[in-house]
Amino acid sequence: MGLTVTGPGGKLDVSWEPDGAIPPDGRFYPNPDPSAAYPLLELERAGIIRPVEPAITAYGPYGLPTRLMEVTEPYHNPMLRALRMR
Repeated sequence: MGLTVTGPGGKLDVSWEPDGAIPPDGRFYPNPDPSAAYPLLELERAGIIRPVEPAITAYGPYGLPTRLMEVTEPYHNPMLRALRMR
């Protein structure tokens, strides 16, 4: 699952798949690129995403750590719900 944030400044891909691994439905690894940090922080502050507990960390490009996140239930769209029903 890829997560892209669209705003007035355009689109920003905020998720990353470590070594081609696909996280469970509704979960993603945030892009460790510093340009994605602010949009991710805003999504977390708004309660749209949250860290998975217990913490699961992967290492992205240049060895930067990233923590598994999930989209909170009120923000699941029909596509995410369909994936969960498999």
